[in-house]
Amino acid sequence: MPAHLAAAFSRPVWPLALGVAFMAGFFLLSPHGGLHLAVRQVIDTGVYWGGAREFVTGGDLYGTSIATVGTTLPFTYPPFAALCFAPLLLLSQFFAGVAFTVANLGWLWLIARMLTPTASTATTAWLWCAALLADPVLNTFGYGQINLVLMALVLADVTRGVGLPGWLAGAVSRLPRGVLIGVAAAIKLTPAIFVLFFLLRRDTRGILGMLAGGAGATLLAAVLRPATSWEYFRHILTDPNRIGDAGYALNVSARALVVRPQLGGSAEFAAWAALVGATGVLCLLAGWRVREDALACVTAVALLGLVASPVSWAHHWVWLLAVAVTCARRAPWLSLWVAVATIVAPIHAKLPRGEGVEYTWGLLAQLGAAQYLAIAVATWLVFLTRPTVRAPLASAPTGDVP
Repeated sequence: MPAHLAAAFSRPVWPLALGVAFMAGFFLLSPHGGLHLAVRQVIDTGVYWGGAREFVTGGDLYGTSIATVGTTLPFTYPPFAALCFAPLLLLSQFFAGVAFTVANLGWLWLIARMLTPTASTATTAWLWCAALLADPVLNTFGYGQINLVLMALVLADVTRGVGLPGWLAGAVSRLPRGVLIGVAAAIKLTPAIFVLFFLLRRDTRGILGMLAGGAGATLLAAVLRPATSWEYFRHILTDPNRIGDAGYALNVSARALVVRPQLGGSAEFAAWAALVGATGVLCLLAGWRVREDALACVTAVALLGLVASPVSWAHHWVWLLAVAVTCARRAPWLSLWVAVATIVAPIHAKLPRGEGVEYTWGLLAQLGAAQYLAIAVATWLVFLTRPTVRAPLASAPTGDVP
């Protein structure tokens, strides 16, 4: 490569500028073909904004269908999430969406730093720029979703802030292990799966910290809105109708895989239980093998959460970024597969969808829509067979090490 080009690529300003320009074009230019404008209008941020308003004003958080861009949607997260979204009320719903988008750019940068703590700023910037092209990340921005926030909280807890700016790393390192993951689970229940991370590493303090963080955050919301909290845990949590059609094309989970063929009640449940059980065992074996490598271990657990959850929308799969990084030296072919599957060929997004058409898919379409599930299985197998390629993080202690 010519010297002047090499010098240009070594400057973080270029990937940062490219990333910002790409996101501006993504939101401002009219779509043609695959992506639809509604997906670029941060409709979920509108729901967060409306949920915060209901929580703060004493409204009916779970009985109100919240008006957002072009539609109305229910608020499905725990009450503490609505409390966390309260700062959005300082802005109008539209500008709250703008602010949330800008914040997501920042969260993605922090994630890139924690995934590559020893890399140069330029390398991290190029990873950040490439990540913007990945289907889960791109649609997290398009919907205005919270996936990057949750991933950043989990990674900060696991890495103890390694890779973050000095003041932020210091703040994270002073928190008891597990607290940030507990807070993430109080915002959205799915991060509760990361208790397996601490169990695999025999980290009792991490488990206690996670319980304290989750319970403290949940209790705070309950004190402020006791009736709303009771309603959530008594009724809303177990209502399957609030999270959408499990067979929809953009649900990439084991549940979707067994629902679409319409096997019938008991057969469908048995198939789902068998898939979750088998992948659970594989995940635990892989997680145990890489338990000394905090990033690999937490990635293994994150993938199980995505596979086993009844509904894992495609944009929830932001943890594929961690797969690409942790497998870059173990299995470069797998990192390449992640790049192709998320940037070039996210098959689930290309298939016919809506109005139940997913239930008529043929075998190839069914398998293609499950591509992320195949990547999860491949990742666990790589961790099983190559557990020690990446050196463990010195700042991510195992067990009850003081």
